[in-house]
Amino acid sequence: MHEWSLALEIIKITEKEIGARKAKSALEVEVTVGKLNNIVKEQLIDAFEVAKKETLLSKSLLKIVEVEARGYCKSCEKEFIIDNPFIFCPKCGSMDINILSGEELSCNKIVLEF
Repeated sequence: MHEWSLALEIIKITEKEIGARKAKSALEVEVTVGKLNNIVKEQLIDAFEVAKKETLLSKSLLKIVEVEARGYCKSCEKEFIIDNPFIFCPKCGSMDINILSGEELSCNKIVLEF
């Protein structure tokens, strides 16, 4: 379950920011997750809820912004939504694809309490 290790990393990053900014705690953490990362949003939220107990994030809310997966076919120049794990152009069947979005994984915003 990589959601657990991701939740722990979110807590680690946030605690570092809390210390660097001399805050008391974090109230909210927002992360962006691309759909190609195969992260189950509900499992990440559940893991975060368990992992945050007895940390400086115990009052924190985890917000997840999901980014749809999009590709661009170099053969027929069509942009499309990637909706399955086998990435090919739905128009021409080519696998000569550029991934435009869906691989994102970042911590965007941390709301701190001072």
